[in-house]
Amino acid sequence: MFCKEARTIQEIMEKIGLDSRTSFRRKYLNTLVKEGKLKMSLLDRLKSKNQKYFSELSS
Repeated sequence: MFCKEARTIQEIMEKIGLDSRTSFRRKYLNTLVKEGKLKMSLLDRLKSKNQKYFSELSS
């Protein structure tokens, strides 16, 4: 539900209490994106500092 609104990596990490960006990407974010649970806002710029992630899952 938190990612119903597009969020930055930093916002998501703060929400779940993690502080290692590298670890977060490797352990969680990449998997969630691959599984389609999170979508990327800037598909044409995958590594953009302005990239945000969102979920289209219904409540």
